[in-house]
Amino acid sequence: MGVRTFWLFRMTVFLLAVAATLAADDDDDRHPTLAIGSAAPEFSLPGIDGQVHKLTDYADAKVLVIVFTCNHCPTAQLYESRIKKLADDYRGRGVTLVAIEPNDPEAVWLSELGYTDVSDSLEEMKIRAAFRHFNFPYLYDGETQAVARAYGPKATPHVFIFDAERKLRYEGRVDNSQRESLVKTQDARNAIDALLAHQPVKVQHTGVFGCSTKWKWWRERPNACRRICWPGDSRAARQEIRKPRFRMPWRSGTARKIRPLQGVIPSRARAARLRARSAEMAPRE
Repeated sequence: MGVRTFWLFRMTVFLLAVAATLAADDDDDRHPTLAIGSAAPEFSLPGIDGQVHKLTDYADAKVLVIVFTCNHCPTAQLYESRIKKLADDYRGRGVTLVAIEPNDPEAVWLSELGYTDVSDSLEEMKIRAAFRHFNFPYLYDGETQAVARAYGPKATPHVFIFDAERKLRYEGRVDNSQRESLVKTQDARNAIDALLAHQPVKVQHTGVFGCSTKWKWWRERPNACRRICWPGDSRAARQEIRKPRFRMPWRSGTARKIRPLQGVIPSRARAARLRARSAEMAPRE
């Protein structure tokens, strides 16, 4: 690599980092995270069980854990087993865990679906939940994102833990590493244990990591290709999704880095298999 090329590369990375930071700050300004001590915002959301779930439905819980998560994110997928175990371990102790999917499915890039066969619609949530045997309510907020705007999750997963009076006592990550074998700090469990023991939560906030929340206004992101732009739809779509992407592994409260991500272009055969599988697994009327 020549000297000129090297400095051009460094300048490009620098400018992209500045742009990404400004985008993150803009997201923080539009959707601030709920402050510690705040009352739990009300919600009324459809679940994968076909019922409408409200905050008041969980009034008897000593501790209410709300986890914003989704289907498509690889980090969220890695945490599914841990979230299930969290729900199981504390269910008999008066703790209720509820998961909410905050993303607008149409704001998810095609390149962001490289780790999954399903996206983040309600019907696809049912498929994922059945496949992974979710043992907790899984609610959909992607239609209006009103609940997500009230809570302000920065990434999936993002945990909010409320006491018996429904005051927020902890928000942040589940634990300190997406690789379960490297976990050293059980942040969510520590907060729950403290509340059950009627003790103050020592660490009330931790930075989150995972996939950024896909807000509706992200539909018009520059160079974005809607998830419906499968190869073969049009020459323009094929050219569009071949452009280099830049994705930021969002880490709230820590230094943010960006890395190049080439647009993922599934083959025609794989695209057809994904569609066929979704159609086969979709619930029948």
